[in-house]
Amino acid sequence: MILSLLLTLAFVSNAAAATAPGWYFKPNSEHKQPEVYGGETFIDKYGCVYLGDSEEKVIYLTFDAGYENGNVEKTLDILKRQEVPGTFFILPNLVKTNTDLVKRMNEEGHLVGNHSYSHKNMSNMPFEAFEKEITDLEALYTEYTGYTMSKLFRPPEGAFTELTLQNCARLGLTPVFWSFRLMVALGMLFLLLSLAATLQRKREMPCRGLLKALVWNIPLPYISIMLGWAVAEIGRQPWIVHGLMRTTDAVSPVPAENVAISLGAFIVVYSLLGVLDIYLLRKYAIKGPDAQEA
Repeated sequence: MILSLLLTLAFVSNAAAATAPGWYFKPNSEHKQPEVYGGETFIDKYGCVYLGDSEEKVIYLTFDAGYENGNVEKTLDILKRQEVPGTFFILPNLVKTNTDLVKRMNEEGHLVGNHSYSHKNMSNMPFEAFEKEITDLEALYTEYTGYTMSKLFRPPEGAFTELTLQNCARLGLTPVFWSFRLMVALGMLFLLLSLAATLQRKREMPCRGLLKALVWNIPLPYISIMLGWAVAEIGRQPWIVHGLMRTTDAVSPVPAENVAISLGAFIVVYSLLGVLDIYLLRKYAIKGPDAQEA
């Protein structure tokens, strides 16, 4: 319980720090649509897309696709197999190095949106520079694929101001944000489980359903952390240090075999620790509390 609470507090503080300058939303446990951007309404006059009709049981899938590490092709394969459309916000690297995948997006019924040419923070960018970011990527997309890019735009990092939205309006762009992320949902689950466990501390026998839920909750913090890193690492591409060093310039000179040895060692050590963790959890769960504690 304490671990879940600490992870929740860390998650909330990190999420707040990461999203304070730009787009954010506040989920709830009432099966209602989340509150977005602190309830501000000025975003609506610019036609921003971020929530669907609450009366429709529809989920809108969007993907920020800056480069291909194997996930874009897998995602397209899954969407095709399930006959589900999505929207991909792309960057130049993907267009140049994986043109066939970008063509697939259009040919298989997906929308292809603009994520800017250089993935800079565009929140206070003057119109001329803003326009160049948009039109350069549109031209590149048409040059490589022969298709015309949609007028959907996702601001890099989710960072924007009213100036950003005004620039979008001048260019006929529709800003597209989001209202659900799995890491956020898991964070809320941790909070709810911690609260439920706290309320039942004084009960002689806690609810069996809650105890089972806490057991199944054990791997979720790890999953949440991995999802958070995936969003952070993919979202900042093509930069390692924003505006200073690109990913292509930060390739390590360490030989591949050395990296493989280090990776293998980490896998072995953490696998052993995982097995030990499960063994101890099972051992003391079967043993139960000591007579004095009971």
